[in-house]
Amino acid sequence: MASETEQTGGGSREKASQAAVAAAGELFLDQADILTEVLLRLDVKSLCNCRCVCKAWKATIANPAFDKMHSERYNRRDYLLFEEKVFYGLPYGLSSIRYIIAEHNEVDMEVRATRLGGVVISDKYWTRGNLLAQDGGLVCFVSESKLIYLCNPQTGQTTFLPLEPFQSSSNSISILNAGLVFGYLSSKREYVIIVIGVSWKKMRSFRANGFVKSFRASKFCFDFDHGSSYSASWKEIKENCPYCVDEGGILVDNSAYWVAREKNKPIITLDLESDKFGLIGYPPGWDSRLLSNSNSVSARLIDLKGQLYLTDSFSYVRSGMIELWALIKTNESCWVKEHAIKLDFPVASVYPKSSSRGELIVESRANEDCVKKYYIVNPYKESARLVNPVEYTDDIYLVGFFRRNFF
Repeated sequence: MASETEQTGGGSREKASQAAVAAAGELFLDQADILTEVLLRLDVKSLCNCRCVCKAWKATIANPAFDKMHSERYNRRDYLLFEEKVFYGLPYGLSSIRYIIAEHNEVDMEVRATRLGGVVISDKYWTRGNLLAQDGGLVCFVSESKLIYLCNPQTGQTTFLPLEPFQSSSNSISILNAGLVFGYLSSKREYVIIVIGVSWKKMRSFRANGFVKSFRASKFCFDFDHGSSYSASWKEIKENCPYCVDEGGILVDNSAYWVAREKNKPIITLDLESDKFGLIGYPPGWDSRLLSNSNSVSARLIDLKGQLYLTDSFSYVRSGMIELWALIKTNESCWVKEHAIKLDFPVASVYPKSSSRGELIVESRANEDCVKKYYIVNPYKESARLVNPVEYTDDIYLVGFFRRNFF
């Protein structure tokens, strides 16, 4: 009888011990789940700081599954990216750029934004220009002093890239000119920067001495790890770019596209798999309206849901519509007008700034002296809503949509 009692008591203690171990395991799992949920709510800059707290936190944040969950949570919506210029004044004339990531909510057809954070970049010769692109949570631009900046507004990290392809020698002169393209190649899981420079190669003959002008392109491919570092090198494209390009280009489906600066010249394309240039003609009847004035090409290229579209910045003045032409067949230069959007506000010109998830941001001005305004346009719903987060001045302007990713 006593032995049975002892056996029964021993079994109870063993079961109690197993239950305690199971409860401790559940508590540990609950704590791990709670930690993961808390960390998922933080922005990228805070996560970078949290990695230094302890090994457990660092392991959680470095986990690829956590990276994926964090990206999916932040990618449910798009943010807005603003650029603010601060001038420090004489005697050095230094200026800085602050990128502001802003949340926006759709309330009464308006978009309201709140400052969340930013990064400051200093460059004595920086000028706001067209050589700016952003994709996948990174911003890339070229300053007037010919420095290529790459920055992550979420973490505040900034670096500028080497310029080996544009180093001049005794026999040639190379200048970084225009044509910045920046984007993410999903097929290769890497980022790519493409720039076009003007090269003058010195030619000597018995007749004359001089320089031969050509347009050279180079690309810079890199990938990021969780430490936000990159490994990459420049690769010069063997073929010359056919024409001088106008402003920056766009990346669509592993190909880069630019508008030629010269009148009635075709659109330039570069296949990033073969590094071969190609030409695409405009829709019929488009040539007569290419130039709005002697210094500006009004044609603009847009990426909507992975499809290349063409629009005219001044088409609204002529037709009262924003016309969007889709490129159906690249080899045959076949365009189809898919959208004609009528806006309910007076503007003199419409400049597409950025696009994401089937929507695009356009900048509009009623006249030359009018303060610029920005609208988010949905071509599929033929609707537009005003972006009204901050007072727009010459020092603050909207870059475009921004997707907050974790690296």
